[in-house]
Amino acid sequence: MKTGRTTLRRRLGTLAGLLAMTAATVVAVPGQASAEGAAAPNPTGAVNRDIADVAADTAGIDLSGMERVKVQTANQAVYGYIYRNVQTNKCLDHSNRYGVRAIRCNSGLYQVWIPLKASNPNRVVLKNYQTKKCLDHSNRYGLRAIRCNGGTYQEWIDSDFTVYPDTGRLINAKTRKCLDHSNRYGIRAINCNGGRYQLWST
Repeated sequence: MKTGRTTLRRRLGTLAGLLAMTAATVVAVPGQASAEGAAAPNPTGAVNRDIADVAADTAGIDLSGMERVKVQTANQAVYGYIYRNVQTNKCLDHSNRYGVRAIRCNSGLYQVWIPLKASNPNRVVLKNYQTKKCLDHSNRYGLRAIRCNGGTYQEWIDSDFTVYPDTGRLINAKTRKCLDHSNRYGIRAINCNGGRYQLWST
C-alpha cells in the first residue's frame, strides 16, 4: 500500500512538471521583438495586456485604406502603422530602454504606431503600441517619445500620405521639422529638404 502511494505521488509530480512546462511554452508562443530589436513573428497572436484605452483612442479614425498591422486580442483587433525609411530601409522603433530609433524592421510591437486623432484632419498623433508613448519633437528636447499630452509638439502633418499604403514625409506641426533617418546621424527631426532620408513608407 505504501509503495502504491509513493508511486502515485511520483506520477502526480511528473504530471505537474509537464503541465508547468506546457503552460510556460503556451505563454511564450505570441512572440514579440525585444527592446534590443531581435526578430519576431508578426504580432497576430493573442497579446496578454489591456488595450481598451488604445481602442478608444482609435475610435472614429478611418483606417480602411491603410496598410494594416493587426494586433489581435481576446476581444478585438487594433490596427497600426509601421513606418519604414525609404533610404535606409530601417523602421521607426521605440522602447523605454533605447528611446526612439530606426532599426532593422522586425514586425515587433515596438515598431507598431497607433494613429490618434489630432486637432487637424491633416495631422496625426503617433502612439507606440508597446510603450504607449507618443512621438514628440521640440527644439529644446529634440525627438523623443513621451506620455501623450494632446500638445501640438506631438502632432505630425501627414498630408503626403493620401492613400495607404503610401510614401511621404512626417512634419512636426509645431517645429515644422521633418522626421529624418540616416545611418550616420540616426533618427532626428531637421529642416525639411525633400531628400529620401525624410521619406517614410507604410
